[in-house]
Order: sequence, then C-alpha cells, then structure tokens
Amino acid sequence: MTIPWLTILALLPAVGAVVLIFTGVKAAKHVALVVSLITFAFALVIATRFTIGGGMQLVEQVPWIKPL
Repeated sequence: MTIPWLTILALLPAVGAVVLIFTGVKAAKHVALVVSLITFAFALVIATRFTIGGGMQLVEQVPWIKPL
C-alpha cells in the first residue's frame, strides 16, 4: 500500500486549524509555524517524487460507495 501523499498534504492545514482552536493565544504562532513547516516538508517530498514524463503520478484511487 502506498502512502496517500496528496490527501495528507490537503488535510494537514485543516488539522492544524483544529489544533489552533484548542491552543492558547501565546502558542498559536508556534503551532501555526510548525504546521506550516510540516506541510512544506510534505510538499517537498512530493516534489522530489515527481518524475518528468512519467505519466500519471501520485494517483489515489479509493472507492467512495462500495455497494454501488
């Protein structure tokens, strides 16, 4: 099974926003910085895995409704 890189990249800022709701005002800057840096690191990993001319890459196929 492969790692769903694009899903993680899309959900990281949302998870960071939920964490920010529960943090205090003083820690908000630090939490936002850490989440931003983690998101940037994932984006760099995705960029390094991309090969030019490689066709469809980083594709995620997940069935939404299995009975149908």
